[in-house]
Amino acid sequence: MISIFRKFTVLSCLMLLCLLLSSSVISAQNHNSSAFTYQDVWNRISQGSKNDTPGLKGQGSEIDSLNIAYNATINRLLGLSELYAAKKDYKKAFEAYTEYMSVKDSLFNQEKQYALSNLENDFQSAQKSREIMEKAILLTNQKEMSRQKSILITVILIGGILIFLLYIISYKSYRSKQALYQKVLDNERKGQEIMLLHATVEGQKNERANISRHLQKNIAHNLSLIQFKFARLRQRFPVLHSSSDFNGASHILEDAQLGLSESVFCLSPKDLAENGLLHAVASYINAIKENTQGIAFELVAEGTPVSYTDHFEITVYRIIQELVHNILKHSEAMRARIKLVFDRELLRVEAYDDGKGFTLSSGNEGAGLANIKERVVQLNGHIDMRSVKGTEVCIQLPVR
Repeated sequence: MISIFRKFTVLSCLMLLCLLLSSSVISAQNHNSSAFTYQDVWNRISQGSKNDTPGLKGQGSEIDSLNIAYNATINRLLGLSELYAAKKDYKKAFEAYTEYMSVKDSLFNQEKQYALSNLENDFQSAQKSREIMEKAILLTNQKEMSRQKSILITVILIGGILIFLLYIISYKSYRSKQALYQKVLDNERKGQEIMLLHATVEGQKNERANISRHLQKNIAHNLSLIQFKFARLRQRFPVLHSSSDFNGASHILEDAQLGLSESVFCLSPKDLAENGLLHAVASYINAIKENTQGIAFELVAEGTPVSYTDHFEITVYRIIQELVHNILKHSEAMRARIKLVFDRELLRVEAYDDGKGFTLSSGNEGAGLANIKERVVQLNGHIDMRSVKGTEVCIQLPVR
């Protein structure tokens, strides 16, 4: 998470740096464009002044024609003045000279006035040209500034969109990593639960094996000794053959030995570990048939038996024990059937009896039915029950 936000911060800084650099470049271009424009104005003004020169020269040619006429006039007047002076007609010589000076001064004043007029026209023309160029420059600068603002806004928008997309990508990456991490935690938790369940089953299996060995070594041995003693007593005291109390005690002892053998078999079925689930269930049903009166049990198997895990087979075996125990205890049936349907992906266990049935409601569930449902849930299975004339139970267990 820290590395993602660090990358996001670095990329954001790079984007801001790019925006600042683009703004600097745009400002520099604006400055260079303005400088070039003002230089161009002055060049155009100077060119305009030079371009005005041919017009002045055209007007100067008229001045040259007038100058020739005036020069001819003043030369003539000056010649007359000198001529009159040579003739000693000083009065006419003075009048000619006075007229000469008057014409000369008049020509000078006209040239002066004309030069001033040309200078004023040149100044006004240059001023107008400068105003026109300044307006053109202002319009050009406004257009340039508008274009640069558009570029800057576009750059900012693109940068903002990129930053937003980067944030979305980073956030999605963070969420996906969080989801993956949570999934890993859930898998580890489920693995620990499975390991705990297996350990519990293994512990129960070992405990049952220990109890079975203890019953066989101690209680079963003592019951056998008691039965042997009863047999010796019958031999020594024949009168005991007709004693109802002795015979009743002997039958109780036989029932206790039979019940103990069945309990030892239920606690630790050797056939389950040595020969598999089907053989163990068959041995259990045969033992029930031999020691139970009134209910005809039948075992049916379909499909090819498959070797399952120890935990799976032990749990299924306990489920079948509970089903048979419920039939014996509650059904009052004449016939019962246990059916196993083997498949590589699914094991189906069916139990049927023709007994009195029961009402399917949560309040009628006993400890045996609750144990069956709990074990089915442990194996991620499904159970269906119908009870109208007799009871049918169908359990489907996925094979892991």
